[in-house]
Amino acid sequence: MAYLVRRSGGRFDLREAVATRAGPRSHTLATFRPPLTREILERAAARATRPFDRSGLLARAAQLGVATTERREDRAARALLAVLRSGAA
Repeated sequence: MAYLVRRSGGRFDLREAVATRAGPRSHTLATFRPPLTREILERAAARATRPFDRSGLLARAAQLGVATTERREDRAARALLAVLRSGAA
């Protein structure tokens, strides 16, 4: 089952727990900064080896205060910053 873990610097990990002979282990399916978007969930679901509960993850994100929607203004601002970081004027 996949679960969310808060990391330092405002990041979150989407992880999956797996039982092994040596005991339980977890591996990271995706690391992200909010918002938790559909693309992040799709990437994590593709890497998951166990059943992936999107609605459960979205409910947990809401409990942790993680934004799950992206405003158009935020997307445009991130795109502009990426262009400026690449050296464009």
